[in-house]
This record gives sequence, C-alpha cells and structure tokens, in this order.
Amino acid sequence: MSDTIAMDDLSYKDLRKQGIFYRDQFQRFGRLGDIEKAIENGTRAMELTPNGHPELSTSHDDLGIYYGDRFQRLGNLKDMEKSIEHCIRAVELTGNDDPDLARLLGNLGISYGTRYKRLGALGDLEKSIEHRSRALALTPDGHADLQYCHADLGDSYNDRYRRLGALDDLEKSIDHKSQALALTPADHPDLPRRHADLGASYSDRYRRLGALDDLEKSINHTCQSAMRI
Repeated sequence: MSDTIAMDDLSYKDLRKQGIFYRDQFQRFGRLGDIEKAIENGTRAMELTPNGHPELSTSHDDLGIYYGDRFQRLGNLKDMEKSIEHCIRAVELTGNDDPDLARLLGNLGISYGTRYKRLGALGDLEKSIEHRSRALALTPDGHADLQYCHADLGDSYNDRYRRLGALDDLEKSIDHKSQALALTPADHPDLPRRHADLGASYSDRYRRLGALDDLEKSINHTCQSAMRI
C-alpha cells in the first residue's frame, strides 16, 4: 500500500499523531525523511480539520514547528516563511482566554527570533520580544513552561543589546536568564545551557561596565556549565 493511500485512510486526528511521531523521530535520529513525513502528515491533517474546529490552530502550530525544524536543517528561507505563516495563523485562531495561547505565542516568538538570526532584520527581533513577552505574561506561576519563557525572552533581549547597545536590554536579559536558571531543576538537561547563557550576559556587562563582580559571576556560571555537561 502506498503512503498516499495509507494517508487517505487516516482521520485528521490520526494524521496529526503521525506527524508528531515523525517529528519525534527526526529529533531523536536526525533523519531528514522523518521531518518530510511530519510535514506531509501535518499538512494533510490541517487540510482535513474542519473550519472552526478548536484543533485547527494546533494543526497550524504543528506545521510551523515542522517547517522551522526543516529550516534549521536545510537553511531554506521558504521553510522559515512557512513556519512564521502557520504560527501566525495558529495565534489568530486562538481566543484570548485559551490556555494554549501562551504556548502558541512562544512558538511564534521563536520563529521570528530564528529569522532574525538568519537575516538580521530588526523588525523580526522586535516581534520576537513582543510575542515572547506576551507568552510570559500569560504563563502562570508554577507552570512547567515558565523557565522556557524566561530563557527565550532573555535571549531576545540579549540579541537586542548586542544589536543596539542599550544597557537596559542587557539588564533585562540578565534578569530573565537568572529567573530561568532558578526555575530549572538540578537534574534538567538544559541546566548547563542556563548557566552558560547567564555567564555570557554577565560577561557582556563586565565588558560594558568593568565591574569585577560581573566577571566573577561570568566565570562561576561558565564553570558550573562545564561541570554539569
């Protein structure tokens, strides 16, 4: 049986599950064919999801993530454009009181941030900060995603500091990265990265202001990162 026939036999819910499965396989093994299948199944799932259905926004978000993954692998800007397009649509289809809105805004912020790093358009960085700030504001205390919201926003503020040189952006970067680190469990795989990112921001502030305390903090977090890898 061909893949096309097999897909035709699946409901949009099953197709979405297939897309998620193939994306997980891609993340685990790095096989390009898996992300291609994720996009194929995700596209078909979106096409079959009825207009007005609450899962339509999630289908768009899935595709935004898949296209973003393929962009990271192949560097084709068309994939990045599609990623942003689907993430925007996911947000547009989601009500302001929907508990999933924060996650969707965060993903949109990631897409804009990724395109900024590729093209350097300041507008993309501003949109990344805007959407990541909204995502953080909508994420309740104690939520598992809170550490990621702070970490992502800290990265965006750090990018803007390095672009424009505003000290306030660097202060915000350190604040959010510090909160991300505080919220990250001791056995979490991202803990070394949290220390490394915060150390880099303290290093930036040391180079800007010359305070030895910032240099010591930078060295400490860099060492903590190396020890936990």
